[in-house]
Amino acid sequence: MQDAQKQHSLVSYCHTLGGCEQLEKKAPEDTVAVSFGDTNIMLDEVTYMIRSMEYTYESYFGSNICGNDMGDGSGMTVGDYIKQMSLSQLRQTLVLNEYAKKNGIE
Repeated sequence: MQDAQKQHSLVSYCHTLGGCEQLEKKAPEDTVAVSFGDTNIMLDEVTYMIRSMEYTYESYFGSNICGNDMGDGSGMTVGDYIKQMSLSQLRQTLVLNEYAKKNGIE
């Protein structure tokens, strides 16, 4: 149950992050964007991950792809999808890392 609560907190914080809000005025490399267990992910790392995925999509589909509608009726843009997928991947990685630490898997 505790892991579920941590995941919910992470999801809530990532939703705030997806809104491009920076709550404190600190340098990105000094700003914790996401915490899970005893692991902190800094804002510059999260930004890098999202920007890297955006760059990949733009290299395949053109430089204006991020503002386009996904076309699936959801109203989500490609940019929103990229943020959602990046944050989902980050959550999965944090959960797996925490599991590995608790179970002595390196």
